[in-house]
Amino acid sequence: MGCGSSPSGDALAVATQRGAERLRAMIRESFPIVSSGTCEDQGFTRILDIDECRDAGAVLSDDSAQGFRYDQPPAGYTSPGTDWPSGCTFHNADVRNPLPFFLYARGDCGAYNFHCVCRSR
Repeated sequence: MGCGSSPSGDALAVATQRGAERLRAMIRESFPIVSSGTCEDQGFTRILDIDECRDAGAVLSDDSAQGFRYDQPPAGYTSPGTDWPSGCTFHNADVRNPLPFFLYARGDCGAYNFHCVCRSR
């Protein structure tokens, strides 16, 4: 490429794609998945808002249609026990799975293989 010339269309497309991939990776880093303890133990924050949980699931799965489990009540599961982690989760940390949201649960991340979706601070 000589002085004053611009990149070819192919080079520009590759650069744009690389930039978009880096941006997606940075956004995904905003929602770490924690497999034991709590989000706070790892320096993160639990996601206790169902809309933010849905948004995090869409970002992590790269699927804007990512939703909650078919049997989940509209406001999330209401169990107050320690059997489930609190807040936003993915079963087996698999971002292709639907999101279960446990607003009142008090268990640690990883309980019954439900890994917490957290927010970076």
